[in-house]
Amino acid sequence: MKHKKKLVTLVALACVTVSIMGFNIGRDFMLEELYEHTEVFATTAYIPIINSEEPEHIETISASTTIVQRHLDRRTGQVNETLNRANTSLQGLTETEFSGIFSDWSILSFSANEVIMQRTIESSQQPLYKLSIFHGFLAIFNTEGRLLEVTNISINHLQEEEVERLIHGIFVRDEDELIRRLEDYSS
Repeated sequence: MKHKKKLVTLVALACVTVSIMGFNIGRDFMLEELYEHTEVFATTAYIPIINSEEPEHIETISASTTIVQRHLDRRTGQVNETLNRANTSLQGLTETEFSGIFSDWSILSFSANEVIMQRTIESSQQPLYKLSIFHGFLAIFNTEGRLLEVTNISINHLQEEEVERLIHGIFVRDEDELIRRLEDYSS
């Protein structure tokens, strides 16, 4: 009877072992099938769809693009901004091409209407002048705010956004830039 009890226990143990092995083999088979399908899905899920009917629009600089140059003073945190229209040598450039030319600048935004670029300067590169408005005329101040000269250039013919920038002040680095800007405003 002892042998019969041991035999029943061994048979039961063998059945449990075979069941566990069968379960594991079946599970491994199912996981392998699932993995194979997942791999196929993963490789096809990232294939880009190219629509040849709609070409991608790439922004470029035009004659009406405003170029905003911001100089951030590392020491004081002050930002000085200058604005210019895109000259002919920049017209037609994409953002990548523009960035290649101005590699020491960070391009903050790029569109056909406006390009905003910024670079960090040291205080030794501080501007010498500030253009602003005094009683309806373009005026030149030093960077501390002392009035140096009032020009005969009325702000009445300037665009509203340019007047707004002058109200806040446009900083000028040197005499050459000052002369160029005054000529631009007088034309």
